[in-house]
Amino acid sequence: MKMALIHDIAESRTPDTNYISKIYSTRDEHKAFKHMLSDTVFANELEQLFEEYEERKTIEAKIVKDADNLDVDFELSEISFRGHMIQRHKVWQRKYVRERFFTKTAGKIWDDIQAANPISWHATAHDRYTAEKDRK
Repeated sequence: MKMALIHDIAESRTPDTNYISKIYSTRDEHKAFKHMLSDTVFANELEQLFEEYEERKTIEAKIVKDADNLDVDFELSEISFRGHMIQRHKVWQRKYVRERFFTKTAGKIWDDIQAANPISWHATAHDRYTAEKDRK
């Protein structure tokens, strides 16, 4: 859980970059991470977790990375539903990412995201309009 919470913390100082800007820029997340945590009681523990995440050797690190990638797909699905065209243009990139998930479960979740209606939770929710009908 801690790894999931801190894996992107350095991005508050080294913003996330897109596919194009990654070609032309370099970021030093390790340096940012160390500067942020220096002189804190958490420095050693969280630096070890950060390194573990970056190495992607443990199942925990792989799951956190898969979740990080799935978060992008959740967001793309939501903004696409609101009419933004980016998901249509990025579908080949996201399929590329899907092929490289570490876990089978992440692939299944990705497939479900692609098939889902991002507002179905809201459209079918129990609310004041359906509550009366449900009581009968």
